[in-house]
Amino acid sequence: MTNEIEQLSEQLYFSDIEKLVSAGHSVKIPIQGNSMYPFLIDGRDRVSIKEAGNISKGDIILIKTEEDQYILHRVYNIRHEKYILMGDRNLHIMEVCMKKNIIGKVYEIERNGKKINPYSFSEKIKATVWRTLRPVRRYLINLLSVINDDLKKEN
Repeated sequence: MTNEIEQLSEQLYFSDIEKLVSAGHSVKIPIQGNSMYPFLIDGRDRVSIKEAGNISKGDIILIKTEEDQYILHRVYNIRHEKYILMGDRNLHIMEVCMKKNIIGKVYEIERNGKKINPYSFSEKIKATVWRTLRPVRRYLINLLSVINDDLKKEN
């Protein structure tokens, strides 16, 4: 029963976000989950989402799947009007969606009170390098996790 309530609550939350974005508003939401690690971290980062406009490879978008799941992932590729998405932490799992499934696009990241443009030159370079490192991501993620754990222990 608790799981059903959580799912309903999440559906209502995201349906409200969908309505606001489609009405032309910007919505700021906290990151939940670890699929976008190391670029977006659960509990630390928040993202501002607006209507998508043009979508390019490397953009971070919020979609609603045909199964009514909401996913915030990066566009890995675009083929024949299909958008192939992948979380930055994911090694193999990709989602495919159509333009109609896209709710909005991330236009700003807020991290520790600082605003970051995810499409700045430096952020685009980081994302491009990370995408090309896909074959060794598992090892890099493990290394980053160890470093982050050590930093938390020091503080």
